[in-house]
Amino acid sequence: MTHNLQPHHRSSFKKDLADAWCDFIASFASWRIFCMIGINDIRKRYTRSKIGQFWLTLSLAINIATLGVVWSYLFKMPTKEYMPFLAVGTIFWTYISSCIIEGANLYISSASYLRELNIPKLSYVNSLFVRNFIILFHNLIVLIPVFLFCAASISIKVALLSLLGFVLTSLFLMPVIMLLSLLSLRFRDFPNIIASLMQITFYVTPVMWKVSLMPERFHHYLILNPFAVFLSICREPLLSTEIASEYWIAALIYAVLAWAIAFPFFSKFKARIVYWL
Repeated sequence: MTHNLQPHHRSSFKKDLADAWCDFIASFASWRIFCMIGINDIRKRYTRSKIGQFWLTLSLAINIATLGVVWSYLFKMPTKEYMPFLAVGTIFWTYISSCIIEGANLYISSASYLRELNIPKLSYVNSLFVRNFIILFHNLIVLIPVFLFCAASISIKVALLSLLGFVLTSLFLMPVIMLLSLLSLRFRDFPNIIASLMQITFYVTPVMWKVSLMPERFHHYLILNPFAVFLSICREPLLSTEIASEYWIAALIYAVLAWAIAFPFFSKFKARIVYWL
């Protein structure tokens, strides 16, 4: 009896993977829809606001200016050296943490769309990226006065290297969001757990502190923190700091592992999303 069920189980799993792959491809084909959803989400958040999403950029700029001065004194570092480090790290960390925290609530907050629209389920993941891409590009404006004040320069080469790090980071975040959005939809305590874990992760990731401040014997353990790895490959090129090749290899491994875990999980439970609302 078990022998007879195995081929059916395999064919069912292959069918689920094929359906998930079709959803993945179709989600990019419906780019007009997910772009509209992402942009509308930003508009709704700042209805009747004069400067809209630039409130986030303004708030970020104030935090960077304030913390840059205070923490540079606490860390006994020159302000012009610490400020770019803090600014770039905070901007990319905001992107990473926002994607994960909002990703945990993705299908819960998109319930009205899910009930009314028959579009690929991964289109909602894409709309989240559209929303956070727009916010990230607005936040990057903060780097202009920071780099001018600190007399720092950025070449095309380092900008492209940072862009590569950003692409790898997004490729890692997408399957993480796919996984967390399903788990959070099924178990409604998950978004709160994820928000708390991200707060803890912030403190153990070198966003505001430099790795050089740690005892040297702990440096090699940082590679076990995927957020430290992805933050480094996004930030260090812009600061003209050399990145160890191990970090690029680790980033690829983390991205591949994330897809290997999340995609089969998504393919198995994709059909239950509407029922779990």
